Amino acid sequence: MTTAPLFYETLEFHEMLPLDVRFGPDIVVQVWDRDVFSSNTPRALLRFPLTKCHVLASEGSKIPSPSWENLTSIGAEPISSQILMSAALIRKRDLSERLGRSECIIPQMRQAWVEITCVGVRQLKAHRLRAPQEPCVRIDVPAPNDRGNCFRTQPSSVPSGRNANFLERKVMAIDMPENPLYAPNLDLRVYDARVGISAGLHKRLLGASSIDLSSKLPWNSEAFVAPQTELFSGSDVWQQEKERNEESHLRTQSELLGSGLSQWTIKYPGDAGLQFRERLDSNHEDDYDEFECDVEHLELERHSPDALSSMPGDSGTGAFDPMILSGLPMIHEDVIFREKQIQFAEKFPLDEDITPFPEMINASSTSTEYSTLLGSQASYKLSELPISFPSQWAAAEYIEGREWWTKQGGRELENHLKTKPFETYKLFRGKFHPNASKSTLRCVGVFKGILRVLETNPSCEKEPFFPLQILSSAIYTVRLYIIRGSNLQPVNGNSADPYLRVKLGTDIQDSRSSHCTRTLKPEFYETFEFRTVIPGPSLLKVQVRDWNRFYPVHEIIGQTEIDLEDRWFHYGWQKLDRLKPIEIRSLHKDTSPIIQGQLHLWLEIRPEAEAHREPPVELHGPKKQKFELRIVCWKSRDVPFDMGDYFAEFWIGDSRKQKTDVHWRCRNGQASWNWRIKIPIELPLDSPEKGRLMLQLWDQDVIKWNEVIGDTQVDLYRWFLKAYHEQRVVNVFKEVKDAISRQQMKAAKKETYGRNIDSNEEGTEINETEVRTSPDTLEVGGSA
Repeated sequence: MTTAPLFYETLEFHEMLPLDVRFGPDIVVQVWDRDVFSSNTPRALLRFPLTKCHVLASEGSKIPSPSWENLTSIGAEPISSQILMSAALIRKRDLSERLGRSECIIPQMRQAWVEITCVGVRQLKAHRLRAPQEPCVRIDVPAPNDRGNCFRTQPSSVPSGRNANFLERKVMAIDMPENPLYAPNLDLRVYDARVGISAGLHKRLLGASSIDLSSKLPWNSEAFVAPQTELFSGSDVWQQEKERNEESHLRTQSELLGSGLSQWTIKYPGDAGLQFRERLDSNHEDDYDEFECDVEHLELERHSPDALSSMPGDSGTGAFDPMILSGLPMIHEDVIFREKQIQFAEKFPLDEDITPFPEMINASSTSTEYSTLLGSQASYKLSELPISFPSQWAAAEYIEGREWWTKQGGRELENHLKTKPFETYKLFRGKFHPNASKSTLRCVGVFKGILRVLETNPSCEKEPFFPLQILSSAIYTVRLYIIRGSNLQPVNGNSADPYLRVKLGTDIQDSRSSHCTRTLKPEFYETFEFRTVIPGPSLLKVQVRDWNRFYPVHEIIGQTEIDLEDRWFHYGWQKLDRLKPIEIRSLHKDTSPIIQGQLHLWLEIRPEAEAHREPPVELHGPKKQKFELRIVCWKSRDVPFDMGDYFAEFWIGDSRKQKTDVHWRCRNGQASWNWRIKIPIELPLDSPEKGRLMLQLWDQDVIKWNEVIGDTQVDLYRWFLKAYHEQRVVNVFKEVKDAISRQQMKAAKKETYGRNIDSNEEGTEINETEVRTSPDTLEVGGSA
């Protein structure tokens, strides 16, 4: 019984054919299923046109090489089966002419050994509403003339029928073809050895898989893939290597410190010699991919305190967001608008009544240039001014030492580990049909193990390639720390109420009672703890669901899966030691190929005894505080209408819109309000977008609808950070004007004395009390 039979037969047909083979009939090949107790059944069909046949000069010519041809069902519907064959035409003098016996087409064979290490099956699905009880595995390796071999494992229900461990190793000697094209397929079937009263007489098939051995042949120089397992052995050799690596790292660290490099450069072992802040510099931001440099994807990055005052980028979100610049390029409309602004500035000289900060109203505070009337028309970027901004809302100690992977632009930790300790093969059950509604083929589980084809007997190896002793079952504690989600795709509408649902085996935990409200960038700060047996139930499913008060079934926004066995038994995972890194995992959904968002998390796997000694890390966000944004709206200027009834409207984030009174019959666009506006706000903010002050100018109409004249926005996110950290009133315009004054005085002193005024030489000190500023016009108030 096999799904990959080997025939190696030659069939001959002596027929009269037209000279032009295009008008000849097709060669019809049918594949039948033989049944001893009932009639045989046709399974597949192939129509091979004569135009694809090779024409041989004589019967002694070389047989053409075969190729894989797609089979169809008997009804000519596509299926997923193929047949390896070739066909040739030999011209005869007459129909009665006899040809010699065709040569044997069995390829040249060589002896090889197939080593199969069966770890177990995972996530087996029920069959006809019956859960698996004691699954077992049968493996067949076909060979010519039915000289193949098979291997059966013992039935197992440990730790459960759905996640059974076999922990068996079998070596089979078998003839393998020299040419990888003829390599057989290994048939793997999983049966349930105990089903009802017919146990022992009939074993129900739970799933099957067919494994191509061509990439397993070591003499296949083109497509050979060696087993890339990096199994953690836990031996003394590994411990000694670990100690040597630590000593080497300490020696390198001391050498780098002696050479004058900063501690930040060598803070992480894998980052020696690299300063990741350089990749975020505004001069090189276009050299990196837009997706990698996005604020949300690098928001866990943190910088040294001495770099905070010169950070060029926009702020991130949440508790650990950096002040980094998004790599998004300017759109065409922005470029045209910027060119028009430059042309207008060159055409009209700067007037004294013009506000000294015309581009303060801008969404990107990093690229904003500030001009001043204090002595010259010099312009400055905000990053060039002596104003320090915090990089995050609050420092989180539990992040220390865990962010090195995200700083390198890493996402899922599998990209760092690269390989897996085990090979995984999906098990299928059902029948394929091109019409999805009629197809019953589906994945019903996975098989874990290691498969090798060797030229020498593996029993002669000094040490086994895969030591089964390290797979002894033990109880472990799994802790999952989820910090936040980002870029979630809403299921309905433009927002969601997300919460987490985590499943490991039959254990399910969720945070439905503490779901977030109306956000696509939720701050979760959730910890989930599970007790499990390894090896055993290994698939950790993390789902983000949309809470719905009126619908009992909460829809899935997206999910991600982590294999605990691939983590725990991986050499690279154990090498990470105790501080596991934060990773950014993408969320997926079966009904959509688009990424549904990301989760920022880290995972810990601890032995049970060790977990009792160390409690889980407490995740918490920065403390919420109430602030007040105070705005003074003085007047408007250069509105392109002779007369109108103007009023201004302000709001920030999701706050209530507030507006000034109406200046009736305003001429020449110079409306005057002198209106005070107070907007309550709660810090920290969920995202930088909610830190932008929106402003609109409207024309009031008594009879019909009002008309909007224009709008703009002011990015206050960095100023909110400053007010939150310093716990004081922050006057935005005054802070900028004072910084510009200090910058200009330093430049004037440097030009006058010909040296840097930052040096504490006598006679170069600046009296900053001489700086005069205008009245306060925009404030971020203290906590209420």
